[in-house]
Amino acid sequence: MRKLAALAFVLLATAVQAQPETVSVEHNRGIDGLWKISVPAGFSVGLSGPAKFGPMRDLYCRITQGSDIHCLSGGYPENGTAALDGDRVHIASGSMMARMAIDATYKDDGLTGTFTFKLSGIRHDAPAPSIGARIVPPTESDDASKYLAALMTQLSAGKITSPMDIKAIAAHDGALPTDLKKLGSVEATAFLGLTPRQIDRPEGDLYSVHIVEFALGERLCGVHQNRDDVLDAFRCV
Repeated sequence: MRKLAALAFVLLATAVQAQPETVSVEHNRGIDGLWKISVPAGFSVGLSGPAKFGPMRDLYCRITQGSDIHCLSGGYPENGTAALDGDRVHIASGSMMARMAIDATYKDDGLTGTFTFKLSGIRHDAPAPSIGARIVPPTESDDASKYLAALMTQLSAGKITSPMDIKAIAAHDGALPTDLKKLGSVEATAFLGLTPRQIDRPEGDLYSVHIVEFALGERLCGVHQNRDDVLDAFRCV
């Protein structure tokens, strides 16, 4: 009996050692977060001939967990939807009559695909690819964002002391955010880069782009001050 028990123990130990190692597979973590995505600065189609596309511009965009996409430079890609199905990404905006979309492949936290617009059901593809790269936001504030951090704190408290030109901000298709209180306190503000204030007007002054991390959310903001350090263009998405 002892020999049989010992044999059973040896067989059990051998079987345990023979089990394959457990492999942990990391699935796609979704596409929500910050992105830099290239799209045409504009496009048009006449009565004859192929569609015309403007040069590709890099836009800073924020994709929410609810599959909405908000891009900072305004224009046709300002608001839309973004969906991930396997390794395929579909970003869309516009209406049934005029629809814009990017169909891309998602790989290694990046996407590569084709920008398309449909006018009255007729499809037109941009000749240059649309390329997107995920932006990993800094976890700490930087010196380049001190002005915006102070401004956001003022806006949250409803007491604005920084000089600003409200008419100029509105003329540049911007507005002061009105939903900051629900986001809580500012935890970090970091500079990301520069981008055209309007996608179809790439020349001229640029937005200084920053990510603002609140206790209960985030906002992607573009800031511009004139020569007198007065805020004259401001937009958050």
